[in-house]
Amino acid sequence: MPRAAIPFAATGRGPGRLALLLVFACTLALAAAGCGGNGDGTTTAATTTEPAATATEPTGTETTASGPPGAPRDGATVFADAGCGTCHTFADAGSTGTTGPSLDSSVLTKEQVEGQVRFPSGPMPSFADQLSDEEISAVAEYVVENRTG
Repeated sequence: MPRAAIPFAATGRGPGRLALLLVFACTLALAAAGCGGNGDGTTTAATTTEPAATATEPTGTETTASGPPGAPRDGATVFADAGCGTCHTFADAGSTGTTGPSLDSSVLTKEQVEGQVRFPSGPMPSFADQLSDEEISAVAEYVVENRTG
């Protein structure tokens, strides 16, 4: 006796289930790609990926091109070493990241940038445990003083 065909809807494997799965996946992707906002219609820096890991964590006493061992690192060096350009466009650093907002058009103050680095909104990771207060201050000053917008 031949078996009767069972419609897709009865098996739970039809096109409706696939469409629901695609809608869920797209919604999840959009949520992960969102940027943080500060409530006034402007966006704050945000990322969806961690910066590239380095062999050693920054200590604030590495040799820089502009100083001897033990000298504080300048903002450009911190920006590069922390991997900020991986996610952010910033002309002065020659970075073209597109995951986070362009820092060239940022209107944040130095204090606001410092706050964003320590306590980010959206998917950007905090750098409070990776950078010293001096390094956070240096990178914030570098961004504010060298933006093009």
